[in-house]
Amino acid sequence: MPSIHDILLFFAGMLFGLLIGLINRKMIISVADQFGEYPPGTAKRKLLVRYLLRYSLNFLALLVTYRWVPALLGTALGLIIMQKTLIVQYIFLRKGVKK
Repeated sequence: MPSIHDILLFFAGMLFGLLIGLINRKMIISVADQFGEYPPGTAKRKLLVRYLLRYSLNFLALLVTYRWVPALLGTALGLIIMQKTLIVQYIFLRKGVKK
């Protein structure tokens, strides 16, 4: 049976994962909003760099919490929740993700 400490670590990890997911979302949306202002090659390069930063940030978030399994699981769940939120928004809007 998990202790109260483990439960608190899980929820702290989940909040941390949600925060990192929100930061990731803002990074991608900031480039997507300006996508038409750049030539196609520059826009793709900027988007690629943002995605690489996003994946690096996700890796670092999981690396920070790897010693505490409940926090690691919570962080992973928070990141997954934000990813699924973006997918659902895209499906319902059919035009992309709005702010």
